[in-house]
Amino acid sequence: MLIDGKRFPVRAVRNISEDGTSLLMDGDASDFSEALQVTLEYKAVDGEITVNGIIVWSRPSESMADEASNTPMCVLGISLLIPHVLMVFTNA
Repeated sequence: MLIDGKRFPVRAVRNISEDGTSLLMDGDASDFSEALQVTLEYKAVDGEITVNGIIVWSRPSESMADEASNTPMCVLGISLLIPHVLMVFTNA
């Protein structure tokens, strides 16, 4: 995940749909404020997909921290900017 060109590693993809995704991340939930624009890179053996989105919610993860390093973790909800969503913004 990229925010303003800075890369943030994703621990896990919790779920994904055509409208959005939720991600498990290192860091405190307050590190990722709502309305931040993000770029997500999904990599697979046969290629890569890059999509843009906006953080719509963040919360501490159930485990709260990586036990080995005591690093806080959070879960982010990201709304993907798909064409019909972009049309809503341009017609506003």
